[in-house]
Amino acid sequence: MKKIWINILCKVLFIIVVFGVILGLVDIHTDGILIRDAFYEVRTGDSQFKMDVIGGSQIPGALVQAIKTSQGTNQTFEIKHVQGDEYAIMYENTGLCIAVASDKETVVAQNYDEKNDYNRWHIERIGKSQKYLLTNVATNTSLYYEYSSEEKIYFMKVGEYDEENSKFGFLLLKSN
Repeated sequence: MKKIWINILCKVLFIIVVFGVILGLVDIHTDGILIRDAFYEVRTGDSQFKMDVIGGSQIPGALVQAIKTSQGTNQTFEIKHVQGDEYAIMYENTGLCIAVASDKETVVAQNYDEKNDYNRWHIERIGKSQKYLLTNVATNTSLYYEYSSEEKIYFMKVGEYDEENSKFGFLLLKSN
């Protein structure tokens, strides 16, 4: 009988330890923050393209594109929680952020100003997928990518969210 109790106790302790390890690995986000401050690659939902500042420019107004994956540092962005459910998407350590231009459609790198709503984004998970919808605070329009046959590149833009269009879903992959 003593062996049975010891065996049961060992199994219960094992389950408790495994449960504790799993809880330690999972970030439960009890504070309501969806994305942790860190450096990320912003990839298209099919992971085929990465968000990129054209030419690695550090000049405000530089256009933002989606390119085939490469190892450039201009494809790494620091996502920082600003307030509530709003985030800033900072471009490297340049002081520039990803924002919507004055035409309310084009996405550019521009100087960060915490009071400028065009600099801030709502980030929410799309359904139960690993994809995120990035919606600009000022325009209430969402980030997507679109091919320009004239320029022969994919530009990042904002527009009305279309749940049938997969170009609105993005993966946020932590960078090393």
